[in-house]
Amino acid sequence: MTNSSTEFNDFTSEGHRRPSKHVVLVLDFGSQYSRLIVRRLRAIGAYSELIEISAIRPAAVVLSGGPSSVYEEGAPHLNRDVWELLQEKRVPILGICYGMQEIVYQLGGRVIGGGEAREYGKTIITINNYINNNNNNNNNLMDNDAAAAEAKEAELAADEAAAAAAAAAGGGEPWPVPAAHAATAPSLGDLFYGIKGPDVQVWMSHGDKVEQLPSSFIVRIICMHICMHALASTSSCPYVAAAAPNLGVYTLQFHPEVTHTPCGVYILKNYILRICKLQLNWCMHTYLPRQIQLLQQQIQKKHVIGALSGGVDSTVAAALLYKAIGNQFYAFFIDTGLLRKNEAEETMHALRNCFPDLSIECIDAKDRFINALVDVKDPEQKRKIIGALFIDVFEEAVQKKNIPVKGTLLLQV
Repeated sequence: MTNSSTEFNDFTSEGHRRPSKHVVLVLDFGSQYSRLIVRRLRAIGAYSELIEISAIRPAAVVLSGGPSSVYEEGAPHLNRDVWELLQEKRVPILGICYGMQEIVYQLGGRVIGGGEAREYGKTIITINNYINNNNNNNNNLMDNDAAAAEAKEAELAADEAAAAAAAAAGGGEPWPVPAAHAATAPSLGDLFYGIKGPDVQVWMSHGDKVEQLPSSFIVRIICMHICMHALASTSSCPYVAAAAPNLGVYTLQFHPEVTHTPCGVYILKNYILRICKLQLNWCMHTYLPRQIQLLQQQIQKKHVIGALSGGVDSTVAAALLYKAIGNQFYAFFIDTGLLRKNEAEETMHALRNCFPDLSIECIDAKDRFINALVDVKDPEQKRKIIGALFIDVFEEAVQKKNIPVKGTLLLQV
């Protein structure tokens, strides 16, 4: 699955999402860290998204953590057809926390809960000897102490800066697949490659544990033998990391995406580079100009009228549109009275400070929204009332402004 492309483009020239072999797909099982997984993968240069699996052809898949127990009724599960599709397409899978338990459970292993299964906070895991010995023969990516962790954070920041500089200059890949490993098949030692052990600090947050690894899995009526091996353990959990390289399946009971796992970034890099055979060639410094260019191609000489709610999404969308089309963008900030104290004023100040020439008007609709919500207790009903009233206020503001609608795009951002 080597990626030979030097640039990732996730949209067509018409602005439609392009099914891409370069995307790492993160499937969310309800973890508070799901978006952090996406952020960490992007930070190291691997483009990733939280998205429905049917909408894209991923180069790799990450299963997130979650609060459920895989053996309980109503727990979220990956559809059996999806499992078979991923296996047929040989798409690598990394399961994190609940994601690990889901993989083991789906493949026929055993997951139990309660008692000593629970582990929370900073935990020391022990990397298995045959994995650790392999790593000791290589240059260690990090030492397991606080000073080294700080140094590696600085190294990561330098890597990100180098990625931005290389991409801006149109240069090569900042983190190419090592030539010695590009053509090799993934092995047991790849996930912990270069990480000094045997004892490593990680962050745990689980109430269940894997008691037995799977040994076989039926795909399209064919029974596949699973060579799943334990990679690491703790005193209470025999399997906190396991892998079946023949299936492209790798699992972690701990959270590599949080900063409390100092080696986590390097585990994710190993997954992307050594297992998925992808290149780390994505960064915001190149993504942003491409999106601006796409907006310019789509909008051309048309004007855009946008409604802002004051949230992060709408504010960023407004800033992006202004960067793309300048005074062709008219913005209306709808003050619903439902933001935090002084947030409406702070949002207007920030936009006017960053974009002095942005055409933006603040619509004070606090009383209308508050009055419309009196005695309404059902959250879903509140959401519908707020949404409908927001559109009404927006349309009224456009009419009062007397902006020519012909050749204009209305956008609620």
